[in-house]
Amino acid sequence: MFEEKMEQYVRTEYGYILENTAKGNGDIVKKLADADKHYEFEYGKIAKSSNRLVNIIEVGDYINGEKIIEIQVLEIDSISQNDYTPDKQITVCIFKSGRGAYYRHIKEEEINSILTREQYYQNAYRK
Repeated sequence: MFEEKMEQYVRTEYGYILENTAKGNGDIVKKLADADKHYEFEYGKIAKSSNRLVNIIEVGDYINGEKIIEIQVLEIDSISQNDYTPDKQITVCIFKSGRGAYYRHIKEEEINSILTREQYYQNAYRK
């Protein structure tokens, strides 16, 4: 049984991101938390949970069609309080070369789609 308190968002070991609400996938998350074998076979065990969607994003995921190469957490002292809400934003690297890297801030409300790396590999074309 999953011992941690169930948060709003859950990521499974197979790369599914589920919203733990009655409107979302709350019934599936409850079954996974109770270690229901049928649901674990289809979705995998719970790997992460958080009340913030940005906390369950991992390197290799695609957010709004852009591959995440690196994730950084900003120091709160380095940015003014008006520009940064620590529970709603992360900084991700989406391009790296020998000359440098391109980082951008992603706010939770800007996330329209997430393709996890596990789902990407499952759906990849193979010869």
